[in-house]
Amino acid sequence: MDTLKKFVIIPACMANENLVNLVNKISKGKSINIIVVDDGNRPETKVYFDKIKNKASVIYHMEKRGKKAAVKTALNYIKNIYPLNCLIIILDLNIDYSLDDIIKVFECLEENTDAVVLGLRNKHDNISFKNGLAKSVVKSLIRFLKRKKVFAVQSDIKGFSNKNLQFMLDTIGEKQDYDWEIFLKSSRDNKKIIEVEIESQNQNKTRYNLKALINSIKACF
Repeated sequence: MDTLKKFVIIPACMANENLVNLVNKISKGKSINIIVVDDGNRPETKVYFDKIKNKASVIYHMEKRGKKAAVKTALNYIKNIYPLNCLIIILDLNIDYSLDDIIKVFECLEENTDAVVLGLRNKHDNISFKNGLAKSVVKSLIRFLKRKKVFAVQSDIKGFSNKNLQFMLDTIGEKQDYDWEIFLKSSRDNKKIIEVEIESQNQNKTRYNLKALINSIKACF
């Protein structure tokens, strides 16, 4: 089998020092290509992009278009320059990742190129009762209807190969919160889902979109 080229996508919608730290961390990994999308950041954030320009490919949005648009821009970039034999991971700028977690997901993808791999944090965030309930209901519903045991409806790392690149482009719609869309459409289309335990920490308070609960139930039928 040909060598699988590795890509990491970082949508930078509100660039800060976290971007520099994350790129520096990932660049220590072997043969990992980093793609950062500058989603219309303010001029004063240029200093952060200057610090990573020798370690990452930066794609620019002239105007702020949102996280999902940034991810789709990077995916289309990969599709055009390297459509075959590649592995892709999407990260979140607000998550404190370990390089070991990223490598773990890549290794899982190498063995499961047909799968969608989701990184599951093994430490629970403090979330409200109603948001925790919404999350639990969706997981239980999918277990019942799809006969799949699931643990994470929202994930900190999303990984897939070029085999699922077009699927991801088609799945990511216009809503800001796309974790549910990826998970549910993967389940609906009988995509293989693998959840990998990771050690990452969210630097922001976890929030869940309750409207997604209704959309999730509709998607299951």
